[in-house]
Amino acid sequence: MQQLNWIGGKLFWILIFASGKLSAQTYSMPLFRVVHQVSNITNLHIPDQPITIQSQKSTQTSYRLLTPVSNYFELEATTENISGSLFAFGREDKFNSNDTAGLQSAEQAWLMANINKPRKMVISRFHAKGLLYDTIESSKPFYFEIEEDPGKYFLPFDKKTVKAGLIWSDSTVQDSSRQLHQYIITKIIDRQVFVSVLSDWFIKNKLSQLGKSVLQQFKGIARTERVYDLVSGIMQSESMKVKLSGSSTMEKEVLPVTIELSSSTTVSLPTQH
Repeated sequence: MQQLNWIGGKLFWILIFASGKLSAQTYSMPLFRVVHQVSNITNLHIPDQPITIQSQKSTQTSYRLLTPVSNYFELEATTENISGSLFAFGREDKFNSNDTAGLQSAEQAWLMANINKPRKMVISRFHAKGLLYDTIESSKPFYFEIEEDPGKYFLPFDKKTVKAGLIWSDSTVQDSSRQLHQYIITKIIDRQVFVSVLSDWFIKNKLSQLGKSVLQQFKGIARTERVYDLVSGIMQSESMKVKLSGSSTMEKEVLPVTIELSSSTTVSLPTQH
C-alpha cells in the first residue's frame, strides 16, 4: 500500500458575502510573526488492514504589510522555519528546515524552496488569493493540512462597529472544492474580541501518484475559536478542530478515509516602546 498524499492542495480564494459589510480599521502594526502548529491523524479503512498515519507540523512565518489594510491589500510572507514529524507504516520521520541532514533530496528541495523566500500575496475580502507555499510537483513530501489563510489575521471591522452578537458569513471556493463559513462575535472582554467560526468543508481534489490519477473527496465541519486585539485589529490566537470523512479513488479502487485535524495559531506583534 502506497502512502496517501495529503489534501493540502492548491486553494485559490473567491469570496461570496451572505451578510454584513466589512470595513477594516487602520492598522498601526506593519509587522507581525505567526507560529502555526497542526496535528493530523489519518485513518485508511482497509479491510483486515486498517492503517493510521500521524503527523505534526510547526511553521514560523513573519508577515509585512505592503499596502494599507482594506477590502483588497497586499502582504509579504517569509517562512522562517518548518519542522515536525510523520509516523506511518511503523516508521517515524522527523524534519526541520534548520537541520536538513539525512533528508531525502525531494524533502530537502521542498523545505529549501519555502524557507526565507519572501512571497507577496493579495488579500481580497479578508481571504488570501493564491498559495503561501511552493508546491513542487511530485516532490512535496509533507501534505499535513489545508494551508493557512493569512486573511484571517485581520479583524474585518472597524473597532467602532465591533459588538457582541455581530454575525457575518462568506464562502471560499476553488474548482469543485468549497468552504462555507459562519462567524459570530461571542464576547468582548477589555480589548479582546472573541470570534467563533463554524465551517462546512467540501474537498474535491485530483492529484497524480505513481503516474496514476487519484481523486480525493472529503467533507466535514470545522469549529474554530479566534481572539483578536481590538486596538490593533490583529488576531492574537486561534484554535481549530475538524474531522473529514470521504474516500481516495485510484482507478477502480476506492479507499475510505477519515482525517482529524487540530491546529493552534499564535500571533506576536513587535514590542512597543
